[in-house]
Amino acid sequence: MVRAFYLQGGGAKGAFQGGAIKALYEKGIEPDIVSGTSIGAINSYFLIKGNVDELEAMWNSIEEEDFKSPDPGEKVVENEKLIEVLEHVEKRESRVSEVYINYVKVEDSSLSEVVEEICSSSSKIALSSIKYSSLLPYVEGAEGGTADMMEAFKEKLEAGEYDGYKLDGGMLNNRFTEPLLRDDIEELYLMPLSNSYKVDKELKEMYRDKKLVVIRPDVEFNPEDTLRFEGEFCKELFRRGYETAKRLL
Repeated sequence: MVRAFYLQGGGAKGAFQGGAIKALYEKGIEPDIVSGTSIGAINSYFLIKGNVDELEAMWNSIEEEDFKSPDPGEKVVENEKLIEVLEHVEKRESRVSEVYINYVKVEDSSLSEVVEEICSSSSKIALSSIKYSSLLPYVEGAEGGTADMMEAFKEKLEAGEYDGYKLDGGMLNNRFTEPLLRDDIEELYLMPLSNSYKVDKELKEMYRDKKLVVIRPDVEFNPEDTLRFEGEFCKELFRRGYETAKRLL
């Protein structure tokens, strides 16, 4: 049986996803194929390594000071602390054979989506792609959450200030389910990071006669929660994800 996970982007809200993954693995539900963007791409790396214990450890040891606001003049919200965690994940047995991530490439003031399968890549290449997939732009003075940041980013983009950058895949496509529109997948577990998430019509039709499970948050988030990498917030979301998934399985 071929099984797939979908891991949506959403910054610190990805802790909910981590808890859901733990519950799935405890039930022996492991994927062969994963599609993830942004924080979903970061979570997916633990699945490549087959190490859900370290996924849980990461979300339960988040330190707010590691995610301070960028310095004046910086153009991105640095994600180096999370990438450093991934660099040291211990390899265990894993049935995952394909992991698809996306990121955005900026050229001539325009954005284009890049999709990569990273399971067959070296760790160095995979981590570089994951870094791009989860790298949000930062514009000094735009402090009202990610929506305000995106509006300010558009002005900088049009001025050519981001040419050459590779950025968060969710900026163009945070419903990154295209790699999962295939006949050989028999079970699909969707882990969006919005309680209002609706399954796309095409996806629903593809899985009409198959197993399709949606594990969505049971809380409504605020725009600023995307960058809320705070210890207690992430621990609570991890717990909620775990309990929500357990109720559904």
